[in-house]
Amino acid sequence: MPSDSSDSISSTSDSGLSTSVANLSEDSKIPKPPGEPGRPGRGGYTLYDALNWSPKAYVRFKKFIHHLIEEHLGTAKCASSQSPVLLKCVHDKVVDAFPDLDNYSGFWLVNDMIMMWLKYTSGRARQKEVGMATGKSRSKKTCEL
Repeated sequence: MPSDSSDSISSTSDSGLSTSVANLSEDSKIPKPPGEPGRPGRGGYTLYDALNWSPKAYVRFKKFIHHLIEEHLGTAKCASSQSPVLLKCVHDKVVDAFPDLDNYSGFWLVNDMIMMWLKYTSGRARQKEVGMATGKSRSKKTCEL
């Protein structure tokens, strides 16, 4: 579970020295669940369930990533259409803000959250474009008598 930057997770080795989680080997980190995030009925998983964090911690993490994405990336484009430099910038800022993410092999949850949010926002942008192109708008429905 992520913690505030003032909190730190560490483990004590046999020698009594404290070692940072940054020194954990990839094998001892939390692996990515099988399947695709956001598709639990199709062999995937939900991030919320996979992480098993408190609701408050999960919402804080999610809002932080969403804010960074809105600030740095084009939300009308999916992750594969984004600038790799800007994706790395968002990724690095999230990892800096949540040091406990180093417990997750390959930072899979950061990548999954970015991918899922961009998939959602780009889909909404496409729906809006199609609606505008066909002259349809949910907010301007009128009733003819």
